[in-house]
Amino acid sequence: LLVYKEMITLIRKFKLRILKIAKFLSSQGIIRTIALYMLFIFKKIIKDRVFNNIIFPFKCSHNFIFYARIDDSWRFIEHFEPKTIAFLRKITRRDDVVFDIGAHIGIHTVHLAKAAKLVVAVEPEPQNVILLKRNIKANNLNNVIILPVAASNTNGIAELYVSNVSGAHTLEPSKAH
Repeated sequence: LLVYKEMITLIRKFKLRILKIAKFLSSQGIIRTIALYMLFIFKKIIKDRVFNNIIFPFKCSHNFIFYARIDDSWRFIEHFEPKTIAFLRKITRRDDVVFDIGAHIGIHTVHLAKAAKLVVAVEPEPQNVILLKRNIKANNLNNVIILPVAASNTNGIAELYVSNVSGAHTLEPSKAH
């Protein structure tokens, strides 16, 4: 309830600015742009203060429920990676065991679990693992195994470079954000 009250207060504070921008964009016939721009403004204004670690529920176009941070909300504005998901569902048979390496919060994991016998979701970042577990539970899946480790072409212990972008963590320091 407190989160919603803070949201309402912040929305009222910036309502006039957002409405002016939305009205202009709407007159240009750019509906998706309105949603993205409003989300950008909303995130920019209050992300660090209020919503940085708050989890929101989203529903994808296949009616799966996903819990994600506001930073990942862009994945749910429209169908996320439609060609990839269609391809994965097309080639996956009911008796397959599928590995989702870098499972993130489980978008592909959930879709694959509906088509495969078993999905092994590999995700090293602890906050993503928490959301991955929550998304598996929210979609009533019992054919997913989570391995909270990183995948690499070498054996051993490595440092995970955690990015401030939730899907950009890496074992390679040169690619860290």
